[in-house]
Amino acid sequence: MNKGVALNFVIMLIIAVVGVITFIMLITGSLQNATTSIYCNTYVKLLNIIPSSEGPTIPEMCRIKKHIESEDLEGTDNKIVSRKLLAYIISCWNNVDALHIEGNYSCYELRLSGNIENVTEENVSRILVREDHCKSIENSDYGCGAKDQIIWEIGGDILNTQKILLIMYDAEKDGVKVVG
Repeated sequence: MNKGVALNFVIMLIIAVVGVITFIMLITGSLQNATTSIYCNTYVKLLNIIPSSEGPTIPEMCRIKKHIESEDLEGTDNKIVSRKLLAYIISCWNNVDALHIEGNYSCYELRLSGNIENVTEENVSRILVREDHCKSIENSDYGCGAKDQIIWEIGGDILNTQKILLIMYDAEKDGVKVVG
C-alpha cells in the first residue's frame, strides 16, 4: 500500500467519523443545543461591544428555559454590585437544585446601568468566602471548596463595560455561568 492510498484512507475515515458523530448529534438534539449555545453566547458578547442607548433583550431562543427573569442591576460601587451579583448566582444555583434540572438553564438576564467599578470573579468570590463561607456554592479558583461552580465568561474578566449579563446553569460544567 503506498503513502497516497493510505493518506486517502485516513482522510475518508476521518470524514466518516465526523459524519457519524454529526448524524448522532442531529438525532439526539445535541447539535441544536450546541449551536444555540454558541449563538447565544456570541450574541450576548456582541451586545456588550455595540454601543446602544437602550438595552436590547436576549432573543427568545436564547432563553433555554422559559423561566428566565429580566432584571435591572443598578449601582456602580464594586462591593454592592458584587454582592448583588453573588445573590443572583446563588439564586440560580438554588433554582437548578430545587427544580432538579439536568440540562442547561437560563436564570437571569441582568441589565446593567451606568459604569460599574472593577467587579471581578475574585471580588464576588471574596464575598462568598467571607459572608457565606462557601455553603451555597463553591469556587475552587479562589479557595472556596473543591469544585469550580462559578464560571466567569466576562470579556476582559472585569465587569465594567458590559450592558447585559446572562446568568445560566451550564450542565456540562455543573456550574453557574456568568456571560457578558
